[in-house]
Amino acid sequence: MPKGKHAVANLSKASIEANLLTPKIAEKETIEACEAAKSHEFAAVCVKPCYVHQAVFALRGSDTKPATVIGFPFGYQSKAVKVAAAKRALTEGVLELNLVANSAYLFDGKYDLFEDDIRAICCLARMNYALVNIILNCQYLPDDLIVNGVKIIAETEAHWISPSSGLGKAEDDEAYFSLLKQTLGESIKLKSMGKVKNQETYIKLQELGCDRIALNHPEAYRKFVTDEGR
Repeated sequence: MPKGKHAVANLSKASIEANLLTPKIAEKETIEACEAAKSHEFAAVCVKPCYVHQAVFALRGSDTKPATVIGFPFGYQSKAVKVAAAKRALTEGVLELNLVANSAYLFDGKYDLFEDDIRAICCLARMNYALVNIILNCQYLPDDLIVNGVKIIAETEAHWISPSSGLGKAEDDEAYFSLLKQTLGESIKLKSMGKVKNQETYIKLQELGCDRIALNHPEAYRKFVTDEGR
């Protein structure tokens, strides 16, 4: 099992993002985390919508992209609310959006509304040269609805799909990646939003085909490059 710096250093820029969505991370911690993520050359930093401006400013001049969430954590907002939130985030300089799909529409059998939500945000993102990750909260869905939702997402312009909003452990999402990959083929990449606690989990997610892996905070990266991350 690879460990220490060699396990992740060569992939950090391409595959790691900092996830700053936990309630205790306020403005000061967000700015500090953005600076740390920039120094580590993370691919992106996902911040709360209220701190988008601060993140964009802190990450200026770097290749680390500012990102935020739309409809977090369950996606139950109306399309109009999501569109307004996406417009504001994109205007402020966000380059990646994590959209939580409305799984209630899948239970209702209203697949057209489920798709309309996603396409509206993807269209806005495309016009602003931004990428979209679709979060499908799989733990609340039976397999048949996961498959139906994923097939719809595969026909949109989304760049990634995640099996959860990242409120739980990454290990809880592992069971869904095979189903997502089997249904998607190569059309959309996989992204893990769950909490990664060590190198072993990180490497397992890579083996499952994750193109992007979110860490709870840049400080977690320190554990990956020391013996603490084993």
